[in-house]
Amino acid sequence: MIHPFLNTPNIPESLVERYSNILLQGSTLYTYETLVPAGGTTGGIAPVPSEGLAYWSFDLLVDSVSRSGDANGAAFATLTSATLLRRCENVLRRYVDDIRLRGLVPLPR
Repeated sequence: MIHPFLNTPNIPESLVERYSNILLQGSTLYTYETLVPAGGTTGGIAPVPSEGLAYWSFDLLVDSVSRSGDANGAAFATLTSATLLRRCENVLRRYVDDIRLRGLVPLPR
């Protein structure tokens, strides 16, 4: 686990942001086969090869935000919380886009 080492004040913010972006990419369960700029699609989806890795990455991202024991931990949690919020925003945005396409039955997958 590298969390204790990322809480030190010597670690640059760019490295922590890169770490959280890697966890964001790893926590994705599937991708759309066809991209629609307006949002929402009825096209197929492509699952990720390792679903367990996606859940582990998401848990690690949430754990990164919850580590705020001291001043360094608070700075680390602040930097990673933006990425966690972006992850939640993506899910909610897909939900709203699917409501427009599918009515009362959004997110069937």
